[in-house]
Amino acid sequence: MSLVVITDTKEGSSYCFDATFKETHTFENQITTNPVQEGTPINDHVYQQPIVFTWDVGMSDCLTSIYPGQFNSSEQRSVAAFDVLESLWENAKLLTITTSFRQHKNMVIKQFVPYRDRSTMFGMRANVVFQQVIVTAATDIAVAAKDSNNPQTTGKSFTDLLADESLDIKTITIPLSPVRKATYNGQTMTIEDYFKKYSAKPGSNNMNLLSGHFYDYTITPIIPYSVTSATTFRIGNDTLSFNDLLKKYGK
Repeated sequence: MSLVVITDTKEGSSYCFDATFKETHTFENQITTNPVQEGTPINDHVYQQPIVFTWDVGMSDCLTSIYPGQFNSSEQRSVAAFDVLESLWENAKLLTITTSFRQHKNMVIKQFVPYRDRSTMFGMRANVVFQQVIVTAATDIAVAAKDSNNPQTTGKSFTDLLADESLDIKTITIPLSPVRKATYNGQTMTIEDYFKKYSAKPGSNNMNLLSGHFYDYTITPIIPYSVTSATTFRIGNDTLSFNDLLKKYGK
């Protein structure tokens, strides 16, 4: 079998075990069971689930480590390998798994099942299940909440709205997730593009140079009620109205 390398993302330590008997990469979509309107983009109703990597791994007390000096914390290499996997599981380490197919990042051990039988008296065999963790950053959006659902305030300038003490100004923090969309009148766009298009006052954004993603996008969406009432938002697996968006992510 091909070599599988497990790397502790934070500490940078890599581990190469003796044998991979079987590896399984599970990619799964959750597909809506509700009727989908004809012409609607299908990917708006399909949600990617975390990747799962299942590994049947073996260690022998009679072999030499691929990395010199690795698995020498015990007289038996199989015991040292057991200790490594148990520690990675117990401490919920964020791992990178490199295989001949692809590299999986942000993986955590969900299940670790070591076992011995008469064929593994001088070694160890284990089934290890890794599951992807969806890591997100946050988008902060300043919102004039009451203006967005009150048609009587439509048309006021931003200065007028700030001067109106009856308005409840809120901040929405929306996580960076695989799906961040807004649909208005059958047109689907990103959350950022939606607020750019319909907000009375655009804001600024900052780019995370490491990931290349916008992680701090601040705007003031003073949007007419006729627009917000006809808009649905998709954040991750959730489909929300504008009021639901305020309730869930507003503060």
